[in-house]
Amino acid sequence: MSNDPKLRAKAAKLVAGKNVAVIGGGSVAIDAAVSAKKLGAVKVYVISLEGLDELPADSEEIELAHKSNIIFKPQSRVTNIKGDGKKITGIDGVETEWIKKGGPLAPANARDVKGCEFSLKIDALIHAIGSRVEDSALETLKGAGVKTGDGNRTLVDGTYRTSVKGVFAGGDMIASGRKLNTVAAAVYDGKTAAMAIHNFLTSTKKGGIK
Repeated sequence: MSNDPKLRAKAAKLVAGKNVAVIGGGSVAIDAAVSAKKLGAVKVYVISLEGLDELPADSEEIELAHKSNIIFKPQSRVTNIKGDGKKITGIDGVETEWIKKGGPLAPANARDVKGCEFSLKIDALIHAIGSRVEDSALETLKGAGVKTGDGNRTLVDGTYRTSVKGVFAGGDMIASGRKLNTVAAAVYDGKTAAMAIHNFLTSTKKGGIK
């Protein structure tokens, strides 16, 4: 939430006194939900494809959301957005289940549960679904000989070098061991890797960076 009074006032006009639905289960979604509640929203729903114990958001953020009386609709998806031609009036959704338990937490691995449809009356909808690394990109790297670790993520050293000479990686691509993969962390990875790449390309030492 912004500390700028003008931005806070503008945001408050969008959610104050309204019912809000947030689609997503990551840190951005939880932050949006809690912020909407603080700005005066009456009811705030968080609709996620993941189950409560699978949410990618930090546990402290989820705890704060519970304390803020955020209503969770886990393992669910939105099937229809309703409106009157001028504004949103509600959404339809359905509960889902994983086709392959222990498989990817992705739409392709989810199916609707018959008889578990639901409708919510809302006045505002926030789309806060994040992005993830394409499996094809990771498979391409593995095919090139790049070693991977937990979660099929790329292994790197302190300068973000992979096991293949001249190939560097950072952000969501790597097995960082971080509790949270934030934009700030990805930017840090990119900056550090860029310096290492520069050294690699300009090094006059035999064999490049040791």
